[in-house]
Amino acid sequence: MEGKNDWVVLEIDSHSFSAILNLSDGQLISFSVDFDEDGDNFTINGAGVGIAIDRYYYMDEDDKEKTVEKIDFDIPEDKDLLEKFNKTIMKQYKEKIAKREIRESEAKQLLLELLDYINNVTKGGAIGLIEKVESAVKSENIKVEFRRPEEVLEVIK
Repeated sequence: MEGKNDWVVLEIDSHSFSAILNLSDGQLISFSVDFDEDGDNFTINGAGVGIAIDRYYYMDEDDKEKTVEKIDFDIPEDKDLLEKFNKTIMKQYKEKIAKREIRESEAKQLLLELLDYINNVTKGGAIGLIEKVESAVKSENIKVEFRRPEEVLEVIK
């Protein structure tokens, strides 16, 4: 068994989306969901202090540079955005994450619950985007992998 302050990265990948969930001691500390299908390209990411959505698109057919539209959702400073999610949802996955034994169906369910939570926290502000990702999560085959944070940082370098 790993140490108590174990930090692990859960990657969930499919054809049109990828998700990275950063977990420490069985608690979700941050997340990033990238979606790219049929010209719709966006990222939903967040941590204990807030959520942001970045949409990427071209202004017109001749445009060579992607434009980024960033939407930040205000979260009260004295409140941990993921606290309720960790207290209610994450506790059912804590043991499986500690053992690195989460099945694809469980990873899908965890991601769907996170997406519902994001939609609730943003008061529906991300609903159109959330629905696209949820549809992909439900219909596509996924690959689930646990990585150590240093492995992910090596890939980024």
